[in-house]
Amino acid sequence: MSITDITVRVAVIAGCALVALLVIGWRQPARGTSSAPDSDPETASEPPATLRQVLRRRALDLSALGGVALVAGVVVATLVSVVISLIVTNIIDRL
Repeated sequence: MSITDITVRVAVIAGCALVALLVIGWRQPARGTSSAPDSDPETASEPPATLRQVLRRRALDLSALGGVALVAGVVVATLVSVVISLIVTNIIDRL
């Protein structure tokens, strides 16, 4: 198996991983009800969230976003390196 074959296979796998990440991130959660939150008697009786709960939730959201960015960065870096290696291999083969 040559380096070109391995490079092409890695590129295909990285492309499939990128498409899967985009498909997962594209999906939006559906709303449970169409009524306003103030008119719902169940949520109206709940106490408002404390500052600690709000900060904890934002920290979790930020870390999840950072994880997605890290994975996307790894995929993009892999794709760029594969493309550069293909270009270099093709140029060297033509010399």
